[in-house]
Amino acid sequence: MRTRLVAIFMLLGGLIVIALGIPLGTVVSYSTGQRLFLDRTTDTERFASEAARALYANRPALLQSSMNRFREVYGIRVALVDIEYKPVASGGGIRLDRPDVRIAFDEAVAGNTHRDDELITPWSPRTFRTSERVLVDGEPRGAVIMESPTYPARMHVLRYWLLILLGGLLFLGIAELVSIPIARWFLRPVRRMDAATVEYTAAVLAGRPLSDTEIGGGPPELRRLADSVFTMAEALAKAMHAQREFVADASHQLRNPLTALQLRLVAMREALPEDDLPAADAAAAEIERLTRTLDDLLVMARAEQDSGTPEPVLVGAVLEARLAAWRAAAQARSVTLRGSCATEAAVRVHRDGLATALDALLDNAVKFTEPGTEVELAAWDQSGADAAVVAIEVRDHGPGLRAGELERATDRFWRSRRDQNVAGSGLGLAIVERLVRRSQGTIEVRNRAEGGLVVRLTLPASGDQPLAER
Repeated sequence: MRTRLVAIFMLLGGLIVIALGIPLGTVVSYSTGQRLFLDRTTDTERFASEAARALYANRPALLQSSMNRFREVYGIRVALVDIEYKPVASGGGIRLDRPDVRIAFDEAVAGNTHRDDELITPWSPRTFRTSERVLVDGEPRGAVIMESPTYPARMHVLRYWLLILLGGLLFLGIAELVSIPIARWFLRPVRRMDAATVEYTAAVLAGRPLSDTEIGGGPPELRRLADSVFTMAEALAKAMHAQREFVADASHQLRNPLTALQLRLVAMREALPEDDLPAADAAAAEIERLTRTLDDLLVMARAEQDSGTPEPVLVGAVLEARLAAWRAAAQARSVTLRGSCATEAAVRVHRDGLATALDALLDNAVKFTEPGTEVELAAWDQSGADAAVVAIEVRDHGPGLRAGELERATDRFWRSRRDQNVAGSGLGLAIVERLVRRSQGTIEVRNRAEGGLVVRLTLPASGDQPLAER
């Protein structure tokens, strides 16, 4: 943005230079041409007066010596032409056979003082022509034609134009030097807001306290805007922190009453009549479902809060540990767990983050896959041109999801209509999504072509010494 502001300043400076330079250059050209015209007109009139006396005395030789001297001193050619357009006296090579010279003669005889264009530019013609008629006893007897070189005038205009151009460039250079610190000062609150927004977003998502931010200068309006943004971010962070604390505290506090209620229900069941046992079993099932939901809420609250500094974790060790932990549960449902790890890399995640995510994925896979099928857990390097990453996939042979349901798979408490009778809270993939996002990774949910669901986690690889996550 600073470049764009400087470009705008330079554009405005360029417009100012053009708005001032062009009129100034035009004034120089006109003033130079006007001065040249007045000088040559005065000289032409003087020679016309001398020519009238010479023609009256029939002594053109007197005028010839004056013309020769004028050419030697000033380099200006003068010629006296009679009414028959024949040369009478000449101070050097004016060619009377040229049409423009004849036009100048005709205008002078007609009583009009001829002059070329008064606007002198560096590319103007090499000569400037004026003419004046000669009167003897009130009758036109010829005309004086004068041709003067324009080189001095053209060089004079060129020098002024170069000075104007140099002044414009100097002005643009000074404008650029001045505009850079002005743009930096103007954008200081914007840059600070941009950096603080990224920092605050990461802190709010991780549940960390916000650091103090100082603007350090800039326009008062932008400083007030930055203060408002920081105040809003702090209020949002406090609200989200309070929400997470409430979820965690409520989940934790509700577990004890639920446990006591479950124990009392078990004790009461022995004293209930046979007809009331199904209702008691249904109540026990609802209590168990509520307990699982509270457990998932606790895990979700911990997943959204900062649990320390991310650590490098060896992917292979975590996969092996989770496969061993879930193998018994899979065998109870006649499901085979298979794992393959084609990488020795480590990923940087928060404490227990990868294990918690794999537990949620394996829980869903074992729960929804068909008995007698396999659940596959695989990991491999997926390094690209931008960065080195590790991909982890969990594949099952369950019913999968419909096309419109894939986009909502990571929403909180969302469950497919086909799975309403299956035990669960709808928080598993939501927990995984937040754990992966906190580790700067991504999650992808898609259906398998042969049936079932595939969940792929992509996590940045870590070059530090890995630790095995338990």
